[in-house]
Amino acid sequence: MVGIIFVSVISHQLIKHGLLSFIRTLLNHQSPDLLSRLQSYRILRLVGYIIPILVTYVAVQIIPEYMLKAHHAQLILRILTLLFIVLTFQLIHNIVSLGLNIFENKYPATQTIIRSVGQVIKIFLAVGAMVILCSVLLNKSPILIFRDRKSTRL
Repeated sequence: MVGIIFVSVISHQLIKHGLLSFIRTLLNHQSPDLLSRLQSYRILRLVGYIIPILVTYVAVQIIPEYMLKAHHAQLILRILTLLFIVLTFQLIHNIVSLGLNIFENKYPATQTIIRSVGQVIKIFLAVGAMVILCSVLLNKSPILIFRDRKSTRL
């Protein structure tokens, strides 16, 4: 268990101080405006959280059963899956918001249309995230959840 936490912390620090600082340095020299936008939308920070979750998930998968009990491993994997889903949808939401903001700045005449489309996209993302979270929590396919929902109508 301590090894899993250690792997997670080390991978987070490597990503944060290694890969993400390299990306920040590159973007600072190439396009400081893009770097400031990425930081204001917290895109790099979310990437810095998603990668250690994936590393920890893989670490839990490869640990032998005698080192970690099966029900503990399943609980950890379920929590990591939920964290991954939430952070991934937040990342997608922030990337969409950044893209819409850039598009809105280029074409100010279509500002209300862009905002409306952006809100519709964000609603679909929220609904999609909730369906996937519910399917993970119930351990069912999203298709089965909708099928069961339709069959219980009066």
